[in-house]
Amino acid sequence: MSQDNTSIAEAINLPQSQATVLLPAQDLAAILNEVRGLRAELERFKKVHSDFAVRTTNEIDELFAKVDTRVQGQPGKKQAARMNKLEALLIARGNEALTFAEVGKYLELGSRTGKVNTRKQNMTVLGKILESEGQRFQVFESNTQKGHKMVRLSDKYFTRGPNG
Repeated sequence: MSQDNTSIAEAINLPQSQATVLLPAQDLAAILNEVRGLRAELERFKKVHSDFAVRTTNEIDELFAKVDTRVQGQPGKKQAARMNKLEALLIARGNEALTFAEVGKYLELGSRTGKVNTRKQNMTVLGKILESEGQRFQVFESNTQKGHKMVRLSDKYFTRGPNG
């Protein structure tokens, strides 16, 4: 049989080495079954991976939901102390409005090291917090100083106190 293979190889100009290998039908059937088995295993792997990815994504979403459900907007100890200090100052001044620059100096906001002054940045953040506390503080633009903001206690809070 190998001589027939060699003569066929010479007829179609193939080298005479073992380049052309003719496999019996049983070997081809075994290879075909192996390929089908690998395809089925790949499909099982894809399904398991897909299920795992969905489960992992759901678990991550649940973790983010837990983080998002924590109490938002509750001031920390330092922020509450600053708000109380600002409130005491405004009450002592008869609720006379203060500029943000004065508030920043009084509350000692910002870094005092190096050449960079971070008081304006800190007052920007604190200003947003003050604006969110509309029941307690009133933030408004200064009429005399262009672009400056001022803060005072809201009229209702000043006259009735924290429980009114």
